[in-house]
Amino acid sequence: MDAPPDAELCARVQAGDGDAAAELLFRHKGLAVSYLCRVARRVKPDSLLWHEALSAASVAIWQAAMAWRPGRGTRFGTFARTGVGHAIQTVVNPRRPRLTAPLSRHLLDPGTAGDSPMDALADALALLPVDQCRAVCLLYGVGGPVHPVAAAADVMGLPPAEVRRLVGRAITALKKTAVLCPA
Repeated sequence: MDAPPDAELCARVQAGDGDAAAELLFRHKGLAVSYLCRVARRVKPDSLLWHEALSAASVAIWQAAMAWRPGRGTRFGTFARTGVGHAIQTVVNPRRPRLTAPLSRHLLDPGTAGDSPMDALADALALLPVDQCRAVCLLYGVGGPVHPVAAAADVMGLPPAEVRRLVGRAITALKKTAVLCPA
């Protein structure tokens, strides 16, 4: 059986299909990894910063899937590349401001599609301790703008190392759910 084209997958993602989102992310994860390898040579694989950058790139791929319109003549990978690059640069080099596309606030409202990936994310975030949830929301722009680690630390009144530790623990907890590791 042939794999569905990106246009079909993006349409399904926009309709709230989590399986299509997982397949699209799997298909284009190489874009994020290759960009991260080229740009962030100082970041060691398997470090917290590496995983944070890949997570930000995954969110950027999902955001691109929600915004892409195939009738405009660009391939999905080309369209997603800019967002992925900005997301990685924001994590790896937080002092250098980058354009970011935060997740829309309406995506986390309880009245939206019942089984969407954002509903699953909101449910998983609700299970985290408050400080971990707040750190993840600030760093990844869930429900608002994306903040660099230093800005999130200022908002939370914590040192940047503590914010990174909170996010690391949150990512570890989220990996145990189906949100970051769909079956």
